[in-house]
Amino acid sequence: MWRASCGRLPLTHDSPVCGHTRSEVADADASRTKAPQQLAVVYPTWLNKNLNPFLLRIHYPPRSFPPVVPVRPLNLMENLMSFGRVLAASAAIVMCVCALSSAQDAKDNPAAKPLNRDNPRHKQFLEIVAKGEGDAIFLGDSITQGWEGNKKIWTEHFGAFKPVNLGIGGDQTGHVLWRITDGKELVPLKPKVAVIMIGTNNTGGHSAEQIAGGIKAIVEELRKQKPEMKILLLGIFPRSAKATDPIREKIKKVNETIAKLDDGKNVFYKDIGEKFLDKDGTLDKKIMPDLLHLSAAGYEIWAANIKGDIEKLLK
Repeated sequence: MWRASCGRLPLTHDSPVCGHTRSEVADADASRTKAPQQLAVVYPTWLNKNLNPFLLRIHYPPRSFPPVVPVRPLNLMENLMSFGRVLAASAAIVMCVCALSSAQDAKDNPAAKPLNRDNPRHKQFLEIVAKGEGDAIFLGDSITQGWEGNKKIWTEHFGAFKPVNLGIGGDQTGHVLWRITDGKELVPLKPKVAVIMIGTNNTGGHSAEQIAGGIKAIVEELRKQKPEMKILLLGIFPRSAKATDPIREKIKKVNETIAKLDDGKNVFYKDIGEKFLDKDGTLDKKIMPDLLHLSAAGYEIWAANIKGDIEKLLK
């Protein structure tokens, strides 16, 4: 005899269950066996221990359910690889956005735009560099050009490096940028080291951020043209008499920014500004007679503080 116990009272073979006979239940079981996706559910509903034990519900005909699609769980390595791909994609997007932003900033920066410098001194430079000689080049403004009035110090400290002076009075960052691009001053040369000190002539019309951006544009162009060349990037020299003068603060901000261009491989930053100052930050006219351009004593300080760096970079 077939029994289905639902509580305390048994159900016999022929006993009806909620209007269904034993054969109907068997048919429901058969249908469930043939079609696993269709389930015939026979279950007691217990709402309370004292509930009528004959409340046995049979769902018939079988209810239809959508097929179950098996999903293979990812193992730990697959999860890590998937997460890594997401991170890589996110990083690529961030880099693209930053690159576009940087390019836009450079485009809009007046200090990073080439300014034509096709003057007699530039033409003279083209004749000098045409010889293809020069292991160390000096790029800058009138402070760099001033080495020509201090040839003894120049030769004593730098003569062995086959130096080339490419300084032009009044130059801003944009002028230097034009000279090394459209002006083609570096094309015939294969220098090993470039010494750069530029930016003081920008301080009257450009912000610290713009000046730093102009210097960065020069460094990037040099890296593009002469990837094997080392760059000794000098901080802008101090000017004005007192440490509290506003222009000192602007120069400080520029130098703090361009110092980040130092990568320890191709670009090396050095700030020798304090070497020209007294302990209280005052600028002595014995070093800079007009509080901007160097005297012979100033050029001696400059030479003594970078000679060793150039020697290392030439090796």
